[in-house]
Formats: sequence, structure tokens, C-alpha cells
Amino acid sequence: MSNSIICEDPLCWEDVDEIIEGKLYAGPTPAWIRKPPPQKIDIIFRLHAEEMQPIDVTNLSANTRTEAWGIRDCSDEKEAAIDVEKLNKIVDHLRFHLRAKRRVYVHCMQGVSRTSLVLAAFFMKVKKLPVMAALREVGKKRPCIRPNGFFLQLLRKYQQHLGISE
Repeated sequence: MSNSIICEDPLCWEDVDEIIEGKLYAGPTPAWIRKPPPQKIDIIFRLHAEEMQPIDVTNLSANTRTEAWGIRDCSDEKEAAIDVEKLNKIVDHLRFHLRAKRRVYVHCMQGVSRTSLVLAAFFMKVKKLPVMAALREVGKKRPCIRPNGFFLQLLRKYQQHLGISE
């Protein structure tokens, strides 16, 4: 049995992976703006380079809501890059929703770098895994993960923050 959710519309959910059965899903920016997902999703974690507002999800369940998280991988004159404290806050929000038995979809534009950052940090905190073990854990379910160099450095700092040894 595949871990991927398959939909008739190949532009919709073709690249969505089930990370924790029935609870946690990951993928690219979805096309559910025009078509609902095949599974009931309670919370959508929208990861983007800029701070932003939750998107309109009126075509989803009335109970579905979004959380928008700006995750920058570099600083500029307007905004600082993500740090350990913000990453920890995102992970805590994700844990809160999963403990409340909500189904969560985590996504960024391609579901590759920002998504892998958040999922790896989640496994680091929950399972007390070092960076590479957490990335392998995520990669078992979502093989296309590729956190960029900045995000890898941040995960190493997060590992130190959590007091996890290699």
C-alpha cells in the first residue's frame, strides 16, 4: 500500500505524502483552492518565504482552517531569517494540533525545503532524533525532501537547542 494520497486530478494531490498515518500529510502548494482534498484536513500549515495571511479555504470543510508561517532562509532590510525560537513555536503548534487529533497538511511551494525543515524539526523534538536521523525519518515517507543549506544549519542549531547528541 502506498503512502501517497492519489486523486483523479493529477494537478491536485499527486505529490502529497502521508507522514503519520491518518494525521500528518505533506506536499506542495495544493490545488485544493479549486478542488477539495480526498481526505478531511483540519489544519493547513502554509509555509512561505514571506509573512502572509491565511488563504481562503471556502471550498474545503467548514472546519478546515489555515495557519500561515513565514519562513525566510535569509535576512534583508525588511525581515530577519527564521531562528530557533520561531522554528520551535511552529513545531509546538504542529504538536498541539496533532495531540488534539486534528489532521494537518504541511506545505510550501514545492513541498521540498521548508516542508522538510518543519517535519524534521518535529521528529527531532518528538522522537529526540539528531538532524540526519530526523531527515531520514521524513525521507522514508517523502523521498523528495531537500532542505537548503541555511535550513540544515538551522536544524543543527535546533538539535543543540533541544540538547540532542549525535
